[in-house]
Amino acid sequence: MSFVPGSHRLPVLMHQPVGGDPRMHALECIGDFDAASAVECPLQPGGCTIHDHRTLHYAGPNNSDRPRLAYVLTFDTKLVLRDKPLDYPWRKDRNLTARATREREWRRQTGMLKFAWRNRDELVDRGIAKMSALKDQAARILRGK
Repeated sequence: MSFVPGSHRLPVLMHQPVGGDPRMHALECIGDFDAASAVECPLQPGGCTIHDHRTLHYAGPNNSDRPRLAYVLTFDTKLVLRDKPLDYPWRKDRNLTARATREREWRRQTGMLKFAWRNRDELVDRGIAKMSALKDQAARILRGK
């Protein structure tokens, strides 16, 4: 992986799906930053990195015959209210990605049953009175919204 030192202190920079293709899940930064300042930090297979979620980073292409998996954990500190909310215009097309399409199809087939089974304790805790809200959420997921 490569990282741009200090980029977590920059304002949020403009991003787009790779190559401008809204079907791509990955993003590329098209904002103004010094790409030449990136520092390469090689990772071994199975390795991990811990960095601020605003740090510009790049993993490069996966040239292996196996998929590259990422497990992302995000931890936030105390909520900071802003006068103007952050805008991420590149997120408007996120439901067009191949990944989003596969997930919608999975949920339409047996995924909603698996989702309900995995979340059964929470569903029971919510009780019957709140099931309509969950039903609405499931309908939004199925519609891809």
